[in-house]
Amino acid sequence: KFRYIVHAAAAASPAALAQNPKLACEEIALHSQGVERALGWAREQGSVLLYLSDASVYGEARENPIGEDDPAMKASWTRPESALAETRRFAEALLLSHARAFGTEVRIARLFELYGPRMPEEGTVLGRWLRAARRGEDIVVAGKSRPYALCHVEEAADALTRLLRVNFTRPLNVGSPASLPQGEIAEHLAALAGGKSRVVEARAPMGMKDAPVSAAPNVQSAWRALGWQPKRTMEEGLATLFPRASA
Repeated sequence: KFRYIVHAAAAASPAALAQNPKLACEEIALHSQGVERALGWAREQGSVLLYLSDASVYGEARENPIGEDDPAMKASWTRPESALAETRRFAEALLLSHARAFGTEVRIARLFELYGPRMPEEGTVLGRWLRAARRGEDIVVAGKSRPYALCHVEEAADALTRLLRVNFTRPLNVGSPASLPQGEIAEHLAALAGGKSRVVEARAPMGMKDAPVSAAPNVQSAWRALGWQPKRTMEEGLATLFPRASA
């Protein structure tokens, strides 16, 4: 028997969905049929099921920072990236319904923007900046003063491990509550890569959004339930993207 089951599957990023609408069908299946199967296994095994949701459920949230009970959870379901938000909302509702009806032990983590070593250079804003910095090309930001909240993947993994071990059924934000200006983050990336890149302001490429959610997460619930909050500074975290700099 398995003590824990983790549903961490995802088919696409917002940019990929904009470029290939067929991926939305895979995303919907993963977070409907896939979650239902995982729930079945959890009930059979008597396991704790951890589902990795994300900040897309908040849509155009207006609170800053965003709390788990943000009343402005709205998003257009006609846009290509709507599959991300709507499927995760459905999955969360399904998980909580099974918890109430059958006593299934579920955990729901709403992940905000994560980064770390070996992160892909495609599909995320930071990945695009990282690729440009490594190539010595211009790093394009949508606004140098625009806030961007980033949480290192190792700290998020610590939060998820703690969440598995406590009895907490409600959705829980996992991310960095501290936003930094995009220009500052991009300049630091450029410096770590050798200082050859310029940071310039321009509209993001078609299909790319320079922040999935404009606000940082409120992680007070994570602190109360798990005793967790991010501790790495931006300098420490970004250095891990360049092994020599962090050695």
